[in-house]
Amino acid sequence: MGGNSATYKFAFAKSLLEIVEQQKTSISLSELAIPFADSIVDHLRKTDKQGNASSSNFLEGCRKYITQSISKEQLYSLIEKYGFVNVIDAFQNVNGGIIPDIFYEKNFRQSKKEIIITDNLLS
Repeated sequence: MGGNSATYKFAFAKSLLEIVEQQKTSISLSELAIPFADSIVDHLRKTDKQGNASSSNFLEGCRKYITQSISKEQLYSLIEKYGFVNVIDAFQNVNGGIIPDIFYEKNFRQSKKEIIITDNLLS
């Protein structure tokens, strides 16, 4: 239902669910990169198709990790930089509008990049 074919919403949802199991109310992008990258890599190992873009720094980094061309730390750093470009803003957007009971708020003030989990997601 999203307007972007490569927002990685399923991997993002899975990552958020893992986080709420820990009852965390905020998470940095560097922390979020770990479950998010792992989910994308698991998908790419099963099928290399992900989105319609002809190229993606994010996906190429995941593929390089699968072929052991980069380390896990390099993968997570790459995911933090490129992996969340569309998904954070797109996730709560359904049929052209923001859902009424949001799951998180984006906090990208100054150098701090995190999402704040709302009670809607925790419950």
